[in-house]
Amino acid sequence: MQWNTHFDPYIAFLLAGESEGHITQILLFWFLPIYLLILCSDDYIQDVKTGYNNILIVKIGKADYIRDKFITSFLFPCLTMLFSLAINLVLSVIIFAGGTESSMMKIHDPANILFNFSQVHPLLIDIIFSLNVSLFAGLAGMLGASASFIFPDRNICLSAFFFFYLVHIGGIA
Repeated sequence: MQWNTHFDPYIAFLLAGESEGHITQILLFWFLPIYLLILCSDDYIQDVKTGYNNILIVKIGKADYIRDKFITSFLFPCLTMLFSLAINLVLSVIIFAGGTESSMMKIHDPANILFNFSQVHPLLIDIIFSLNVSLFAGLAGMLGASASFIFPDRNICLSAFFFFYLVHIGGIA
């Protein structure tokens, strides 16, 4: 490798937290509300601007319309995040194949059963973290859809969504 390092592929994974400064995780998680609103959560705002929401509500009913918006706002971010993390994990395994270097693997704490389990089964832990983050991305998408139902203006919706999201993940406090 260029810098003469041979990282463990499971530690090189995005969610493993081994990066300097965690800049990639910060870019992903702190700007997730913006990504989600652009991708799917502001569908209701666009429907209100065009009047399409009235057509759909008359055609399928208000409850079904809201349910469909929430389902879409959950599934799209959840599956997108899961797909992206799966690609990252596969590329980490391919690029860092045979690597063993890791500062985390040098730590040993007999009292911490979960940490020891994560050292023995790093791939399983990466998959569990990916599923967990994908689930929370879907829930964040639903939060964005809720914000768009409450505030059908993009600027106000984004501000409210960003505020509630950051309070929820502990970014402000």
